[in-house]
Amino acid sequence: DLSYGNKKKCAIIQSVLHDPEVLILDEPTGGLDPLMQNRFFELLERLNKKGVTIFFSSHVLSEIQRMCDRAAIIRAGKITAVEDITTLLSKQMKTVRLVTNSVNNMVLPEGALNHHQSGQKHTFDYVGPTQDLIVWLNSQAIIDVTLSEPDLESIFMNYYQS
Repeated sequence: DLSYGNKKKCAIIQSVLHDPEVLILDEPTGGLDPLMQNRFFELLERLNKKGVTIFFSSHVLSEIQRMCDRAAIIRAGKITAVEDITTLLSKQMKTVRLVTNSVNNMVLPEGALNHHQSGQKHTFDYVGPTQDLIVWLNSQAIIDVTLSEPDLESIFMNYYQS
């Protein structure tokens, strides 16, 4: 008898052995150890470069972010969004952390939410064009800045909560 992980490896081998043009995978990494998961993703990348179309269903959103160009978000059995991963990520809120030369209050950019200040440190969420944020940042006396992009899991939760 094979372990669950070994059964999964056999299923993966069977699915690619005949050089498919289309590959449909549902939760394919369950039961695989981290080393095998990495090898599996390398295999998918090689297949995709050869022109194989891959449909990849997973609740592990970091896998989708790593492997997919586009994502469909399904809620209550209906597709609520289909977008390029980069578009999904760019539409979402960014967290801005910055340190200024002064403890004075600053005029925040349009699209800033949830501002917190502690001395020279400011943190706020930003929704809007990244280019507008960059223009605003260039107009400020900033010592340091960090922008945090949301991960796909945050975006997914945002779709489900709205």
